[in-house]
Amino acid sequence: MPSTQPKLKYLKSSNCLGLWSLTYEQELTTPLHITAGRGFTQCLRHLLMWGARVDLAPGGTTALHEACEECQPECVKLLLQHGANPNATNEDSQMPLHVCTELDSLECAKHLLAFGALINAALKLQNDEGNTALNAACSQPQHCASLEHYSRVCHMLVSAGADIHISDADKQTPLHMASLVNEMDYGGDAPMHNILKAVAYKKNHESERIVQALLNYGSIRVWPGALPKVLKYCCTSPRTIEVLFNAYDRLKITEAWVKSLPPEVFQKHREFYKSLFALMQTPRSLQHLARHRLRTFLEGHLRNVIPKLGLPTFLKNDLMLAFRDYMH
Repeated sequence: MPSTQPKLKYLKSSNCLGLWSLTYEQELTTPLHITAGRGFTQCLRHLLMWGARVDLAPGGTTALHEACEECQPECVKLLLQHGANPNATNEDSQMPLHVCTELDSLECAKHLLAFGALINAALKLQNDEGNTALNAACSQPQHCASLEHYSRVCHMLVSAGADIHISDADKQTPLHMASLVNEMDYGGDAPMHNILKAVAYKKNHESERIVQALLNYGSIRVWPGALPKVLKYCCTSPRTIEVLFNAYDRLKITEAWVKSLPPEVFQKHREFYKSLFALMQTPRSLQHLARHRLRTFLEGHLRNVIPKLGLPTFLKNDLMLAFRDYMH
């Protein structure tokens, strides 16, 4: 039955002195919810053995939701083994799988899938902000140490059938958040624009690989007139500049490009930027022009066609905009 949990409330008196007072505030919860959410596996097992109602949701949330939200995989497994409904919805119409978006919730999601969580129904649900489980996972703060874990969660969701086209209230798809390929949000930005904006302050996230993947999947390119601005703000990632600029057959480089580059950045990546600025006097190589022509012909089908062409590996890599750390 619902329990009453004590809560500390901070009170202020008329003379502004802070006082702590212990008052009681009723919360719609149960011992099952508390033990599941805090990872007290033995207590949870004991409660279940004595007949605790596994799907009771007095506050609109089941104990399974609590365990998933707090990343308690052993409790999730135990609840499921005792008949918890993997597709129960809470007051926000979210299923347990929908709240498995945290760094440590991968094992919880695996247990849910093993016990019959409905992929399409659960993964297409949206919260008040319009986020699905995949949107939420992609929008988490992605520190470098956490990227692999979030990637595994996203890969699992997509493999299980999560819809990558569902956008949130701002019309941002998972690709916008992680940054389809050319979908624009309400700000008029495609994923390519979003990732280029983030290059300067996400230097360790290998933005060049995202730009490369977007181009190989048929992303729209940046307006040529905006390339000097891209150079200015993304110059600390020369590989991002390389892969993006290689999507054009020619570049109209001017002295303004050279002046927009901070001297310290030029010195750090001297060989690359020397090769770029050398294109002021010389045209792109025949090899590059041939690559550009073939990529244009296969627009949107590169990932499917190029592996079947029977070309040497180095040519396949070149067609897919492999990094060389210089421009030719």
